[in-house]
Amino acid sequence: NDPMRRLAEMLEPAERAVGAATALGDAPLTAAALAVRALAESMTGKPEVAEPDRAAAAVRLDSLSDDAIADRLDALAWLAGMELYADRYAEADAHASRALAIARSTGQGDLFLVLVQELGRVWFVRGKLAEADITSRNSFSASGVPPAAILPMSQIAVRWVSRSVVTTRSFRPLAFSRATCAMISGPT
Repeated sequence: NDPMRRLAEMLEPAERAVGAATALGDAPLTAAALAVRALAESMTGKPEVAEPDRAAAAVRLDSLSDDAIADRLDALAWLAGMELYADRYAEADAHASRALAIARSTGQGDLFLVLVQELGRVWFVRGKLAEADITSRNSFSASGVPPAAILPMSQIAVRWVSRSVVTTRSFRPLAFSRATCAMISGPT
């Protein structure tokens, strides 16, 4: 259960995913694969290798319409996560906020916990404390999720992220249906 070994194990499938997505000519899929590879590279101590992948993913995603990216919101979430890890807070804020806005407008809730955690940390670091507080309080209070459940939900979200490398968009946790409804409807 060595965390560094597990992160390093992400690199080989990410390499294959980048190659396959590029061969297909699927820009959102390629961006998702590049973002996953960049995250794995940066977390295994190779930030200089990760930056070109991050930049390439960002260029692809920033050039796409919301409609074009709606089926690959994980690409924005992966990219925002990598940017958060690399202290690129403005970029992480923009990408996670965009993903949350698209999720709300399309009724998708799969990435709710990931995005709320990313945005909470980004907004804390950027000094957007009122925005972070209001968003998190409204999202969780409207969902009916008790505060004591947030840590276990966070742990489940981390597990979901690690599984999504293998089975992207196949895990839709029913236990979070009320939280998902709150995320979709936005702050009240």
